[in-house]
Amino acid sequence: MLDEFSLLIPDKVWIKSLNNSGDKLVLEGLAVDNTVIAEFMKKLQGSQHFSDVELIMTEQEGMNNKFVIQCKVKAPA
Repeated sequence: MLDEFSLLIPDKVWIKSLNNSGDKLVLEGLAVDNTVIAEFMKKLQGSQHFSDVELIMTEQEGMNNKFVIQCKVKAPA
């Protein structure tokens, strides 16, 4: 799963923390703009490993946008 996760992260997105609790995954990071955050969310939602992708927060931090995304980790079939 982590191999695919690393391939889903677009250029100009930096993950600062990744917290897993049960089937929930919370990602905190930085991106150059909201368009790149939206692209990342679409890639997560399209993955076979993640579902219910939600943007919890986004705010300007210096030259970048800070974000928090929450999603569910799908159990292997």
